[in-house]
Amino acid sequence: MISSLIVSGVGLSLMREDVALAKQAAGEVALWEKGRATTTLWFIYRQERAGDPVIRALLDALRDAWGYARGQGLDPRTALGNPAEEAAPAPAGS
Repeated sequence: MISSLIVSGVGLSLMREDVALAKQAAGEVALWEKGRATTTLWFIYRQERAGDPVIRALLDALRDAWGYARGQGLDPRTALGNPAEEAAPAPAGS
């Protein structure tokens, strides 16, 4: 985890505010109080790997970590994955 590198003195980083505040409260890091940023993070992968079990597992982990349900995302065009993978196929004969 990046915060482990920071605590060990290897570098500096941007991190989620809740994590940074917890590390500061534990006396593990110093925060630059004037430094606040809002950003969008994207997890990207090659389109042809959308069905890869490793990619699907990572997408599930990201959904859990970032609090998104399957099919829900910040950008409706991507919904944390390939939109085609999110749609369930119609039952045969319907």
